[in-house]
Amino acid sequence: MIWLILGERAGDNAQVQALGRALGLPFTEKRLRYNKLARNNFSKLGPGLRSVDLARSDPLEPPWPDLVIAVGRRSVPVVQWIRARSGGRTRLVQLGRPRADLELFDLVVSTPQYGLPARRNVMLIEAPMVGLDQGAMARAAELWRPRLAHLPRPWIALLVGGRSKPYYLDADGAARIAREAAAEANALGGALLVTTSPRTPPEAADALFAAIDAPAYLHRFTPGGENPYHAFLALADRLIVTSESISMLTEAVLTGKPLEMALLPSEPADWRKPKRKFYRWYLTRRRRQRFQGEQPNWLDRVFNLMVERGLLIPPRDIATFNALLQANGLATLLGRPGSERGGMPARRLDDLDRVVARVRTLLD
Repeated sequence: MIWLILGERAGDNAQVQALGRALGLPFTEKRLRYNKLARNNFSKLGPGLRSVDLARSDPLEPPWPDLVIAVGRRSVPVVQWIRARSGGRTRLVQLGRPRADLELFDLVVSTPQYGLPARRNVMLIEAPMVGLDQGAMARAAELWRPRLAHLPRPWIALLVGGRSKPYYLDADGAARIAREAAAEANALGGALLVTTSPRTPPEAADALFAAIDAPAYLHRFTPGGENPYHAFLALADRLIVTSESISMLTEAVLTGKPLEMALLPSEPADWRKPKRKFYRWYLTRRRRQRFQGEQPNWLDRVFNLMVERGLLIPPRDIATFNALLQANGLATLLGRPGSERGGMPARRLDDLDRVVARVRTLLD
């Protein structure tokens, strides 16, 4: 028996569900809601359910599962509690960055932006395992195609995210993206298919829509309302995605269509602070090792050990993921001269089959 631990973030849940479906084994989804204690890391909470809003969450009761798949740090106290209740029998697969001692898990599956070191129970993959639900995309395309039929081709989907620390989207930035996307649509004689997301600030959405000077279908995300996201992925001839959303970028890559990234600004950091200086050094070292083949030194190894034990939590490095897309020919930058994407198949960023094989060894 397998439990999928779901939280409140759609992108995180999509990764857990994609792996659960790909295993081809029966599973049960356990959707949890968290309280304010969930802001604390596992080192402060320990195994338990104190950070869970039990009244609004699915019950966690025996029989205990053979395998639990979860994501992020909020679920760490919960999955450790489940393993304890099972007498240590339950295997734990954690996606993303648990912010805890990596030795607590049977397998951690992580991506470049988290900077986790390679080790025996850490599997580093190129991108989140979001996958593409082809059936859902086909159904969405049939529903939305008639609504878009009046627009000239090519159709360029503009998928807009928002704040994801340290990146932000304000009115000026949204207007800039709109002008650059509209200029491209007009140059190609086509139209924009625009949708915002839950993270798009209202003032940014207003500025975005006001600055579009091209044929377009404009959709503002509203909770519980219609969402054309999958339809736009399926129907568009080209894609533009804001650079802070690794999940949206990965799904865009997997369509195999030309992709451009709309860069968002980041909040200025005070690099005079010792901690900031240290992390800047760390990010620079990581990028040199990845892109220039520089070898780790003894200081890198000490730092990696501290990360393994959950003693240091490096910042997310979304810029490295963006750079990987460009280096692999999978994306170009919006508004900047560049060649068309090509030369590398979309499967390059889909490691799902490899992860499934690794998880099956835990069950065996």
